[in-house]
Amino acid sequence: MDGSKNGDTIVGYIFDALKRSGQDGAKRSEQAPPAASAPSEPVAPTPAADGPSTEASPGPFAALLSDQDLTEGLDGGSGYASDVSAEEASFGPIGVIGQEHTSGSSAFDDRMVVATNPGARAAEEYRLIRTSLLARWEQKRNLVHTVTSAMPKEGKTITSLNLGLSLAELSERSTIVIEADLRLPSFESMLNVGATAGLLACLRGESSLENAIVRVPGTSLSVITAGGRAGRQAVGLIGSEKMKMLLGQLRSRFDHVIIDTPPVLDLADAGILGGISDEVLMVARMRHTPGPLIEQAVRVLQSYHTPIGGLIATDQEAAVGSYQYAYAYRYRYTEQLREAA
Repeated sequence: MDGSKNGDTIVGYIFDALKRSGQDGAKRSEQAPPAASAPSEPVAPTPAADGPSTEASPGPFAALLSDQDLTEGLDGGSGYASDVSAEEASFGPIGVIGQEHTSGSSAFDDRMVVATNPGARAAEEYRLIRTSLLARWEQKRNLVHTVTSAMPKEGKTITSLNLGLSLAELSERSTIVIEADLRLPSFESMLNVGATAGLLACLRGESSLENAIVRVPGTSLSVITAGGRAGRQAVGLIGSEKMKMLLGQLRSRFDHVIIDTPPVLDLADAGILGGISDEVLMVARMRHTPGPLIEQAVRVLQSYHTPIGGLIATDQEAAVGSYQYAYAYRYRYTEQLREAA
């Protein structure tokens, strides 16, 4: 293949990363992954020197690449479909979410298109991801899905909430979304739910889990907001036994638990939570996210033995952006984290 033509391809970078890591379509180990330990400082995780472990397969991101329309939507028609075997193509949901221009008349953030504009194309795209997810898990329940991205501004929080809203539309599917970003939270302003006890208070033993769960107005979706900022304490709280206990309680109560985490390459949180989840869904912004960063994010997640379930590509209509801008924004995000600590 022409490397210059495919060098910016999100799916291409991820698929190549998985192949080089020795996964090659191997199915996820049936053994439970080892518990991830929490570092004492909120530092960015780095892959092991000898490469990521192959004990737990993440499952290829190439799930639907044999579909010509989806392939062209992801990489401009350059095509990775011919490189994907039938076995490799049987894993995990892939979704492509377009830009959605809404009126801004909703009581909460109008990017929650599943609730604010349910007939919109983007809302239907989230429902397609829902359908793929349910089919892949064979209608199983009590699942934990961690949603993350390589870097900021990929659309992971919007994706987490819209995926949660789409699952909550099914009356027989109880769903909750947890805001696990304890440094730069945003749920309260986005959802117009007001100040709540939140995850932070639960982890500190200052509130019961029941008091932290709130319903998004006008929907069947439950959420737990961060409930404040924890700064440098965040990674210790996220990796604590208390967090595991709360997650176990939520798993037994809800059919789907979705965890919105900080970006993989800036903080350890996504790897820690991914290691105790049923799957990790990666979000990448089309023609924006530098391919090497996506490859690095995949390797970091693998080093935590996280089962990577699939890729959701956002911002389908975005013009080809500057990688220099993307790297610069990540730097500014890191500065924000330091200020919040």
